[in-house]
Amino acid sequence: SDKEMIVAVDDNPNSPFVNHFYCVWNDVASHQLLLRKSTDKLATFLSPVVVSNNTCLGANVQIGPDGEVYVASVDHTLFPGSDGSIFFQYSSDGGQTFTEMPVTFQYSCLSNSIFPITEFGGIRMNRFPSLGVDKSCGEHRGRIYVAFMSGSYGDYSDINVMYSDN
Repeated sequence: SDKEMIVAVDDNPNSPFVNHFYCVWNDVASHQLLLRKSTDKLATFLSPVVVSNNTCLGANVQIGPDGEVYVASVDHTLFPGSDGSIFFQYSSDGGQTFTEMPVTFQYSCLSNSIFPITEFGGIRMNRFPSLGVDKSCGEHRGRIYVAFMSGSYGDYSDINVMYSDN
């Protein structure tokens, strides 16, 4: 197992999946992105669910305002020869099944291998996305945000933020 991201709890009291805890990771042996969840306050975890069969890394899981489960990760196979792409998966049934969302984009990024670890004061950089979902009661409720590091603009690193309302 690699790059486990334990960050998502459905905290919406009106969600059918309230208090479900989600963990995603890359299974190196099978080249799958997997998810496990707990429905009993971490006492037990259900069997893993396949989120994607793509070779992906650095997945991030977040919960939408109505219990939707969103996963963003980096896939190096969608755009051969590129640095990678960020792709998204979606579940409306509490993480039992996932559908690839039609939003996938290629980007250029810096990796740990480009610069020696002594560059930039020994700070390691990664190319993994950070995902967020607006769960407020405001006009942007449900908006999905993704932040990612990119080297697309000819300098060392830029932080980009994109969003989707649909």
